[in-house]
Amino acid sequence: MDMFTFISQHQRAGTLKPYPYDDMVEQGLLGCVLLGGKKALDMIDGMVEERDFYRPGHQAIFTSMKRVIQKTGAGCDIALLNDDINSLKQDEITGGLAYLMQLGDIEFTTQNAPTYAKTIKRYAELRNIVVNAEYVIARAQQVETDPDTITLDFAKNTESKVTTNTVHKAGDVMRDGIKSMMDGRKRGIPSGFYDIDKVINGFRDGELIILGGRPSMGKSSLGLQYAINAASYCRKAGTGGSLFVSVEMSLDMISQRMLQIIGGVDGQALQNSYLSKTQRDCIEVAQTEVDTLPLFLSSETPVTVQSIRAKARELQRNNSLSFIVVDYLQMMDTGKETQGRTRDIGVLSRGLKGIAKEFNVPVVALSSLSRASEQRNDKRPIMSDLRESGDIESDADVVQFLYRPDYYAEDRNAWDENVPSEAEVITAKNRNGAIGVSKVEFHKTIARFQDIPEGGL
Repeated sequence: MDMFTFISQHQRAGTLKPYPYDDMVEQGLLGCVLLGGKKALDMIDGMVEERDFYRPGHQAIFTSMKRVIQKTGAGCDIALLNDDINSLKQDEITGGLAYLMQLGDIEFTTQNAPTYAKTIKRYAELRNIVVNAEYVIARAQQVETDPDTITLDFAKNTESKVTTNTVHKAGDVMRDGIKSMMDGRKRGIPSGFYDIDKVINGFRDGELIILGGRPSMGKSSLGLQYAINAASYCRKAGTGGSLFVSVEMSLDMISQRMLQIIGGVDGQALQNSYLSKTQRDCIEVAQTEVDTLPLFLSSETPVTVQSIRAKARELQRNNSLSFIVVDYLQMMDTGKETQGRTRDIGVLSRGLKGIAKEFNVPVVALSSLSRASEQRNDKRPIMSDLRESGDIESDADVVQFLYRPDYYAEDRNAWDENVPSEAEVITAKNRNGAIGVSKVEFHKTIARFQDIPEGGL
């Protein structure tokens, strides 16, 4: 059935609702929070926001509930809620005490709070599509408008969150920030490496992190380890997960790399399938470990900002998104006619920064470097080595470079593959923290980075 037939049939039947919503579901979530207080609020943390409610009164009630629970640290009874609403002179929009009493009289089960929250979020996203569809109809009726421009605008707008309240009172923002800091939640998701976290204090929500390196330096392995370590952290925290998107590696290649990193199995043995009993046991251990990780992989091509956003949204709906790694920036596709490589890279880096902010998660994007470092006596990368560096440098909150001195050894044939070598992770930019050099060790045969043990290599 084509789109026009579908609309025509529903218009005749009178079943087309202009703005999808469900009053009972919204009341259900408010009732759960009223009943369960902080426990119920913690259950839906990050799943739904005030602006996702359809009714302005429900938005106001939810905001007051969060404020009251923040003050009490536990519950939210009708008296305190009504007092907070009245203090802000919002009793008229919320329906006043009578409506709050009505909510209190309905029987709810706190365990249903996540289900209510997901439904409200889904309706909010559907409303966003309807609103943007109406906008597209109005634009399309202006015959002088370029059709491609309308199509791109619609795709862009329907991929973003519903935005009905993007202005926040400074005092509320600072209060939330102080509470996060006091609760110890200001620290970001750990990289999994002591010396790196000592500099950057973990990867923070909403930040774009660029990890640059020359070919064969090991940046894909380090990026995958960041994703694995983030998934391990999320498993312990009991929420979220990490997404690893690779343009360069197939799923089979990623699987082999994980067997090397997690199982410690020699890469050459995996390729030749000559596996000892010990190596087979390590593979089983690695499989068991990965089975428990909230780690998600994608190697579909082409990879665009839109495709990453779609995968992120799917994971966020299931509360399974806390971290994203993209391997790598220069191999992504803009999804439209090229405007020149430098300009295209700027579009991609801004798009990834937008995803970080939209989903409030750290996004690590791997980046290739120019050959400029090869011409210098000191081969350590610097900011200008980033290919098409201007926009990347501007958009990134953190820029790291991976450097291995042994890679530039005069006699590379003298390498002992079984002996770990020293590697440097150079934090050259950190918008919200320190810069510096962190040292780790790299095991070539298993493509794994790890902390340098006490006493050195």
